[in-house]
Amino acid sequence: MRVGREIRAVLFDLDGTLVDSVPFLVECFSCAVRDTLGRMPEPDEVRPLVGLPLRQMFEHFHPDLTDELAQTCVTTYREVYFPRVLERSPLFPDALEVLDRLAAGNVALGIVSGKTEEGIRRVVEPIGIAHRFGAIVGADYGGAHKPAPDGALAAAGLLGVSPAETAVVGDSLLDIEMALAAGMLAWGVTTGTTSRDELAARAHAVADSLAGLFPGSDHAGCRVHAGKL
Repeated sequence: MRVGREIRAVLFDLDGTLVDSVPFLVECFSCAVRDTLGRMPEPDEVRPLVGLPLRQMFEHFHPDLTDELAQTCVTTYREVYFPRVLERSPLFPDALEVLDRLAAGNVALGIVSGKTEEGIRRVVEPIGIAHRFGAIVGADYGGAHKPAPDGALAAAGLLGVSPAETAVVGDSLLDIEMALAAGMLAWGVTTGTTSRDELAARAHAVADSLAGLFPGSDHAGCRVHAGKL
């Protein structure tokens, strides 16, 4: 793949990027805040937090969260989330086509998410796409979380590529800022938490779908409609 420079790997966010899960996440998290912290947040308060590790999301509503209360919050969330995650987190309709197209162009694939690795796998394994990713980096891998570059750099290392050869695709400014901090291309999709204007202010390219970022193929891989490259 070439977009002014050769791209050998693409790292995807999960929620709101590969799977259409943001409304469900907001619903589950809001219920957990209600049941553990005693207030019901508005959806617009929660949506910008999606992509952060769960504890950080809860700390937004209760800055003095103790370890014990944090564990209660996370457990409450997971009790609501996991029984319905597959029903309420379908792949976006164009996701498989795009993953196939990238693989056909010999582009390595990874996931970098605010979920734990177990949480990522509980989504991607049942829907049959886990094997497509040579790197799956979750919030528990040991480095700093988005928007720090650590997760993206760890994934690139697992894939054996340099940051300059890597692009990040995500729906939030957390993903975009992570990519930029890592020295990678930052491509945004408007299918999750963040508006086109917000993404365009920082990203190298923005589209309304994955297929919009990867609209066609040739013998060298995929062509990308990029803005600021």
